Amino acid sequence: MQFSDMMYQRPDFDELETGFRQKIGVFLNSGSAGEQGDIIKEINLIREKVDTAMSLARIRQTMDTRDAFYDGESSFFDEHSPRYEALIDEY
Repeated sequence: MQFSDMMYQRPDFDELETGFRQKIGVFLNSGSAGEQGDIIKEINLIREKVDTAMSLARIRQTMDTRDAFYDGESSFFDEHSPRYEALIDEY
């Protein structure tokens, strides 16, 4: 897949936060290392999607600083990334 073919979708941080915290709760209350391993995989998939979206927005914004859409997306991540980082710290 080429970079230009990668789809960008803005994450819904309210939904992300709810799902992430739910998975942390399941992780903390799991009965085995196997269950925790499964939750870790699920959390890593969430993180991969968010990190990819953030990277795409930032790269595309720097490729053409006149692109208002990706300028706005970069600002969106500037505003919401502290929430995301807090979730990762909690995890």
